[in-house]
Amino acid sequence: MRVKGTVFKSTIKFIKKHWGETGFQKILSNLTDEESTLLSLTVSNALWYPFEVYMNFSMAILKEFGSGDLSLLRRIGGYSALEGLKTGYKILFRMGSPFFIAKIAQKAYSMYFDVGKLELIEENHDEKYVILKLSEISEIHDFHLERISGWIEQTFVMTGGRNPNVEIIKKNNEGENFVLFKGTWKDD
Repeated sequence: MRVKGTVFKSTIKFIKKHWGETGFQKILSNLTDEESTLLSLTVSNALWYPFEVYMNFSMAILKEFGSGDLSLLRRIGGYSALEGLKTGYKILFRMGSPFFIAKIAQKAYSMYFDVGKLELIEENHDEKYVILKLSEISEIHDFHLERISGWIEQTFVMTGGRNPNVEIIKKNNEGENFVLFKGTWKDD
């Protein structure tokens, strides 16, 4: 599995915004020499990077600044949504709704990860919720799931949803690996 450079770029930007270059260097010191060199050079939005580097980077962030609290990764996922969607996609978010975002989840997910399928499997317009299924993945990683949850929450905000919440309602590690996310919000 590989991860698009935009994920790394927005994560690095988040770290430097909150902890400066010194904080970024602390995180790099927790990585292998190869990973540290890769991330300290110019990361390209257009290139794909190993998923293992993404996971180790997330672990190093938690070790340095999260005290093991996964909510930091959720915040980074939300920040990635803000940074990654400042381009031409911005108009889609202004005109869309959380339901719209859920419907295009697979397209959005595949912009950042080359393996896996994120699809809408249920929507309820009266109660304002969606259920998304992440499948076709070889492993389930809580670090990854928290970042995805933060990304979904922020995209709900960007499309007019208030008080978004994404919870993982099921993880299946037996047979077909999949995860179910339930996203809720309130309308303006």
